[in-house]
Amino acid sequence: MHTETVTFRPGVGVDGNDDPVTHPGAPVTVSGCVVEPLGPVEHLVHGRNTIRNTIRLYLTAPPAGGIPTGAVVTVRGGDYHVVAGGSDWPDDDLPCLVVDAYRTEG
Repeated sequence: MHTETVTFRPGVGVDGNDDPVTHPGAPVTVSGCVVEPLGPVEHLVHGRNTIRNTIRLYLTAPPAGGIPTGAVVTVRGGDYHVVAGGSDWPDDDLPCLVVDAYRTEG
């Protein structure tokens, strides 16, 4: 099985005034990650066509501190927004943390 190294870093959110703020925390690099492309989906948003590419990450060695809130993960040179902090994959052959992430183009 081919594994990759990915980097999680805090994402950007908004404060009470809708001003952009960067979530606190340092980037975290994770080795031994299996990347599964889930494919593109085309959306029509505000009269514009956009393509949302989703990936699923299987982290065999998840970071000790977990995935940062609102994280962005860099995979193969592209930045993806993490959907949630991940869920356990209860498999005897490959116990891991599963994380979905997406990027939108267009």
